[in-house]
Amino acid sequence: MENIFILFLMIASACAVSWPSGRYSIPKPKTGCPSGWAEGWRYQDNEDSNNINSVTPSIGHHFFGTFGRNTKLYYCTKTTYSGSGSWPSGNYCIARYGSSCPSGFTCRSSYIYWDDEDNANANSKSGVLPDGVYDRNTKIYFCCKSDGSAYSRIDLPTTKPFYLYKYTSTCQRVRGMTVREELVKMDDEDDRNNSSDDGCHPKKTDTTFEQNTSGQTPSGRGLDYINIRNTPLILVKNGPTMENLFILFLMIASACAVLQYTPGGRFSLPIIPRPTISFIPVSWPSGRYSLPKPKAGCPSGWAEGWRYQDNEDSNNINSVTPSIGHHFFGTFNRNTIMYYCTKTSHSGSGSWPSGNYCISRYGGSCPSGFSTGFIYWDDEDNANANSHGGVLPDGEYNRNTKVQYCCRSDGSAYISMKRPTYQPFYLYKYTSTCQRVRGMSVREETIKMDDEDDRNNSSDGGHHPKKTDTTVVHYCYYS
Repeated sequence: MENIFILFLMIASACAVSWPSGRYSIPKPKTGCPSGWAEGWRYQDNEDSNNINSVTPSIGHHFFGTFGRNTKLYYCTKTTYSGSGSWPSGNYCIARYGSSCPSGFTCRSSYIYWDDEDNANANSKSGVLPDGVYDRNTKIYFCCKSDGSAYSRIDLPTTKPFYLYKYTSTCQRVRGMTVREELVKMDDEDDRNNSSDDGCHPKKTDTTFEQNTSGQTPSGRGLDYINIRNTPLILVKNGPTMENLFILFLMIASACAVLQYTPGGRFSLPIIPRPTISFIPVSWPSGRYSLPKPKAGCPSGWAEGWRYQDNEDSNNINSVTPSIGHHFFGTFNRNTIMYYCTKTSHSGSGSWPSGNYCISRYGGSCPSGFSTGFIYWDDEDNANANSHGGVLPDGEYNRNTKVQYCCRSDGSAYISMKRPTYQPFYLYKYTSTCQRVRGMSVREETIKMDDEDDRNNSSDGGHHPKKTDTTVVHYCYYS
């Protein structure tokens, strides 16, 4: 210590709770999956006769899916072992993935089995799903724990809403989040019903099939955890009426510290009050528009939708590049299902910056600074099966597909612009290289959709994303 140096050591931490280590799955909320998680869906063909499917609340629930006479439920799956520590003690369930439960959960082979509709069964699935059996019927495995009180708050990420399953007590409390109970009721087969369950599984109520050994039903309950971290004043409902209102103040605190040098050559760790940290992140620009959906999900609060395009039947040459390792959320085989994230409100921060890139149009006009155009696909003529759901970019979605775009070239693609960096996203390539974004890496990916061979009427006009080989559209993926 003859030569004294003053060393400032920053304990660099985001002071944030990350998801526990291990592989597992949870239901997908409308706000999307955690960044980097895989997604998938299960379509269950429910009872045809006197169907009594329901979702509660019928208006205002947060499940991402389709809930009509049949049910399409989406899942978010953590496929890697990475993470921070183990799941905390409490009373709740998650869906199993990877053939075993994370540390601390019991009943590795616990399940719920739905006997789906027998007549003209149309069950289907896509993407990554919880462990289970997905054929003409549906069997899902779960991991549950009851080694703590549901009233003792546990630490889980609060960056966006998520679901857990209710177990043997009330909804598990999570620090920094509000919670409410929601449920999905799926009416199973009336004739010779074989629905069942075993072991430790989420709470089920309201029998909708012949009594089995447990006397319970295949209607699962989920918990919707809503982030209140950025809301300084919350009105919390207490009991069945709104007569009693409580004001909840939430402080965002940080435990980051700095080591301090003191005379005598020693370092001390001063006691630093837990400060309230104000974050000023870059938000999405104002206006309404749409972007392709990546596997990491849509920005919080954006609407989602999909377009199924029936591509050429004969000598089909569809492709996605890279074929392994692309980041598009969708299905890319002989036909294509493309998903979109759409900002439906005018709220936001400022305008889109100058550059060289495109977005999809929504709401009848482009945001300030863009020029509009379109791409028109002449889809397969024979037994055309085009379909769509949810919220989509401006366009025409019938036997053929026309998508409207907004493009600009008023700046250099090599000058980095500011965009939200907390989650991957796509832009479209325009007349130059992929637009650079500060704090993000970028790579080009493409989708080729083989259009109709006979009397083809595919076309484009105005300002649209870069196309090559007449049917290849170029995208820029940011992560």
